[in-house]
Amino acid sequence: MALASALDLLRHEKEIAAHQSFNYALLDEGETAILGCVYIDPPERTGSDGEVSWWVVDDLVGSELEAAVDTLVPQWIAADWPFHQPRYLGRDIAWQDWLSLQRVS
Repeated sequence: MALASALDLLRHEKEIAAHQSFNYALLDEGETAILGCVYIDPPERTGSDGEVSWWVVDDLVGSELEAAVDTLVPQWIAADWPFHQPRYLGRDIAWQDWLSLQRVS
């Protein structure tokens, strides 16, 4: 499992360097604490042209901020990213269902 994790991290590092994968930190106003993160990645599974996921820290789960991020991210993707069929992991498809999809070759 450790080798698979290391290989995944290496793949993500290469995708970020090639501007194929993007990570955005959600910070507090003073930029002193991470409140969450947004990930925009090339598809790992068939059926989409991009995979988008995000999270907020445990203390913000169920908060107005989380609801705002849940609304903002899909609107931002639709307005500013060139996807025709983005997939919102853990939102429009459960993680378990996503794992059951065929891998992109």
